[in-house]
Order: sequence, then structure tokens, then C-alpha cells
Amino acid sequence: MTLFRIHFDQGEPIDIEAATPAAAQAAVQKQRPAGCIKKIKRVKGEGAMPAPAEEQPHPCPICAEPFKPDDLCASDVEMGICHAACLEGSPVVDLDTGEPVDGPATTYTYRSVEGQANG
Repeated sequence: MTLFRIHFDQGEPIDIEAATPAAAQAAVQKQRPAGCIKKIKRVKGEGAMPAPAEEQPHPCPICAEPFKPDDLCASDVEMGICHAACLEGSPVVDLDTGEPVDGPATTYTYRSVEGQANG
């Protein structure tokens, strides 16, 4: 099992033991609504020790899973590059103004922005 720390838009983070970030998110949804999760970080367990900087894959700020080149991504006005699936259901806004817009969010593969990662 891995210990994940779930950070929320408001309030203190919660530590959850789970096999994957998705399992940790599912466990915490019983306590708080999914829309308020800000990020999920590995604290202890497999994958918690960082790789050397040159080998360290860039993680999604929402699910903490490292991006793969063919992952479908979208940009969040506050968190930057995220998995498109992690942002599903979120309001779509103009990234320059923050104003709401109609229609689906613009998506792209991580490969197309790999050198421009958030971190």
C-alpha cells in the first residue's frame, strides 16, 4: 500500500492508504466531494522516493500520475498541464482571461508540450 496525501481547495489535507492515486481519490470521495480535490501526492510507499531530476517524469497536479507522451492533456488556469480526464466536468475558461467559455476544453498530447511542463 502507498500513503497518499489528498489536498483540498479548503481545509486540511487527508492521508489515505491505497494502491493507486485513483483508489485514494475514490476513498476520499466518501468524505468530501470530488470537485474540491486540489492535488494528490504520494507520501510513503512505492513511487514516493523521487528519481534523479533528469529522470523524474512530470506528474499531473491532480492525480499525481506521471505523464506519458501519448496522454491526452488539457490546461487548467491555476494548475497548468493536467490529464484531460482529470479536468472532466470542470468549467471551461479562457486561459488568458479566466472568463468562462462555451464548448469543450482544448486538448493535446503531452508529447506536444513535454518541454513546457508546469514544474
